[in-house]
Amino acid sequence: MKKKNIFILLLLMLIILVSCGKKSDKSIQGEENRGLTKTQSSVNVKNKTNDLNFTTVSDGSYKKIIFNGEIVIEVDDDKKTFKDIEKHVNYLNGYIEGMESYENESRSVVKIPSNKIDEFINFLENNYVVKFKRTSSQDITDSYVDNEARLKNLLAQEQQILEIMKKAKNVEEILKVQNELYKVRGDIESLQALKNNWDRQINYGTITLTITKKILIKESTLGIISGSDFIKSIKSGFNNSVVVIIVLIQKTIIFLVSNILIILILVFAGIFFYRKFYKSIKK
Repeated sequence: MKKKNIFILLLLMLIILVSCGKKSDKSIQGEENRGLTKTQSSVNVKNKTNDLNFTTVSDGSYKKIIFNGEIVIEVDDDKKTFKDIEKHVNYLNGYIEGMESYENESRSVVKIPSNKIDEFINFLENNYVVKFKRTSSQDITDSYVDNEARLKNLLAQEQQILEIMKKAKNVEEILKVQNELYKVRGDIESLQALKNNWDRQINYGTITLTITKKILIKESTLGIISGSDFIKSIKSGFNNSVVVIIVLIQKTIIFLVSNILIILILVFAGIFFYRKFYKSIKK
């Protein structure tokens, strides 16, 4: 009887332990499910945040924007203005790529860090007369990401070819692998050069700056000539008239002397034809 009671007691204890184990498993599974739900919700929030953030792309990097602009300013002293602008460009960690100078105008290509372009344009507008302004931006994010992916794939392909070259057994196999390696490296250099060029344009915006000098037109004023100046003007006018008459007489004499023979022939011919015409009228 006692053994039977002990067996029943042990059976009840076993049932209690099994039921407790199941409850604990359910509670642990519930906690895991709640934790997973929280993680998924946080990921969804992040994704929504990224969707609303227009300054980044899907991989978290910034958009790739190329900025170009053209500005024309009018100043009184173009040389001094150019020096002042050059100082401000250096202050913004930019540089002047090239410059052409004319009599009353200079044209320069200014490179400004992309995050300081607005500051530079505001500096020009606040300190000088802006006669013309044109700005444009080009979004090359898709092309840039595509170029990066192609470059990454080619670099991986290069490593694979190097591994194959190590396993080449004869000269013929080595030469074939080298030809493929040269082609891949040529494509890598082209894509890398394109990437470097884009990086320069993205990091530094380009502004073509024209500085024109303001041309002042002096107004002509009418004034009354004083007495002494009036007499001097008369004498000067008379002397000029006399000089003109003398020069005219000299030129006339030179013309007559140099053409005397032709003049005499014409005179005698005129007299001859006149007399002949006069006699014919009398008859």
